[in-house]
Amino acid sequence: MMAFERRPLWQTILGTACLGLSFFLLAWIFRDAPVLKAPWVWFSMTLAIWLLALAAIDLDRFLLPNWLTYPLIIIGLVYSIRFGVGPVQSILGAFIGYGFIAGLAWFWEARFGREGIGLGDAKLLSAIGAWCGIFALPIALLVSSGVAIAFVLIFSGVRKIPHTELIIPFGPLLCLGFWVAWVALQNSV
Repeated sequence: MMAFERRPLWQTILGTACLGLSFFLLAWIFRDAPVLKAPWVWFSMTLAIWLLALAAIDLDRFLLPNWLTYPLIIIGLVYSIRFGVGPVQSILGAFIGYGFIAGLAWFWEARFGREGIGLGDAKLLSAIGAWCGIFALPIALLVSSGVAIAFVLIFSGVRKIPHTELIIPFGPLLCLGFWVAWVALQNSV
């Protein structure tokens, strides 16, 4: 495998924060545009920045920090109850999202004796359920898993690494699936 030097975590967070501030600055400049009056636009910008931060940290550290995933779940529940899919879909989505990945992680470790997926991914899928509801979970999982399979097949072929030895962070792919589910939900409303 190819060795690389990790950036300090503060650089990853600072770079994402600068990108996020530029999004908000552009939104503030164009604040009189009718499309920016809807509350989901501000939530979408916040969510996009949050997902970029999570993806960057997971790519760099193979870690989805609790101090980013827990607030994402709570904000998603608040948004969904007030503006979104409603409390039942949101709460069920959060519990089932977490339970699905946690169950998969437990099964993999029991079967193979090693970690196959982390609980940070379970918390991120829980956030998807909280923000988008239970019916968005299959969309997010299909997108993220499909891209993961394609990536593994392509990367293992190019690098000549057996696909069973290739380890990739799943968080960035879940972030992509989250964004696709979120945009699909906003377009259906």
